[in-house]
Amino acid sequence: RNLQAISGARVVAVPPFPPRGEKVHMVDHLLSLPRCMGLPVPGDVPELRLSDKDRVEAQRLLGSLGIDSESRLIAIHPGSGSPAKVWPIERFRTLAQALRLAYKAMILFIMGPGEEQVREELLECRRPEGSVVVEGLSLPELGALLEKCSIFIGNDSGVTHLAAAVGVPVVAIFGPSDPARWAPRGRKIVLVSKDISCAPCDRQAMARCKVRRCLLDIPVDQVFQAVGRIMGKDSRGRSRFLNLPADFPDRAEKVGTVIKYFSKIGVAAVKLEGTLSVDDTIHVQGHTTDFTQKVGSMQIENRNVDRAGPGADVGIKVQDRVREHDTVYKVTD
Repeated sequence: RNLQAISGARVVAVPPFPPRGEKVHMVDHLLSLPRCMGLPVPGDVPELRLSDKDRVEAQRLLGSLGIDSESRLIAIHPGSGSPAKVWPIERFRTLAQALRLAYKAMILFIMGPGEEQVREELLECRRPEGSVVVEGLSLPELGALLEKCSIFIGNDSGVTHLAAAVGVPVVAIFGPSDPARWAPRGRKIVLVSKDISCAPCDRQAMARCKVRRCLLDIPVDQVFQAVGRIMGKDSRGRSRFLNLPADFPDRAEKVGTVIKYFSKIGVAAVKLEGTLSVDDTIHVQGHTTDFTQKVGSMQIENRNVDRAGPGADVGIKVQDRVREHDTVYKVTD
């Protein structure tokens, strides 16, 4: 009213959010203002145009990290503006390992201001092999870096929307927030979520929630499959997926079962049913465990061994938490 009284002009006001319960995307809601004023709206898919300067800076950064210009890049942003919207960090680690092996890619972990806790959790053991942490970039510089990536994976966050705006294929993980309202828009978007009765929820319910089943019930497998729908079979002819042997028996075989885990020293005791070598890539799969790595080292009765066969109880160094009775598969090329 004051603005109208001062200016004498017609004032059109649009509330910052659509009415509660109304399934309207935020882009459409905000564009309703210029549309109701008769202004032309070129489209409803945001697009960020980058400068040559930003692209040069992104290439310089890759060079400073020792990344070849021909390397395949996959960007992962494990953070978000709200911790309530963050998929478990250990699953991002597992996903990164699986993607690196499946697509022979360099993994870029994107970090921003206020994500120190996420960074600490990600690097709690050590940085996943074949990955680098990228931080301290301006938004245009980050956009130029994302533009060079084959795919982007992230939570419901501003960086996810930025990746979509520069035209990168995006896999977006949604938990408590409503993708009908907040999903990124871009050239190629795949949404990952779980059908949970309490999701999506409002901010008050999100703040009260103690156990976020909407995110905890999303396994690494589901996100990996979403990446596969975009990447398909890569140029090196490797299988799209590497950790469900029931679906890909030619790529994996059961070789043992975890019978004990020594958490302080990161060693799992495994009863072997097949033959295993220190050079093998294994996948450990269970209710709370899902990761892939090289064996790296094995011991039988405290002796280092290069190879072990059926019936042996061996100790295998691990990078993630495992539980009793998790299954060990050998992944083959």
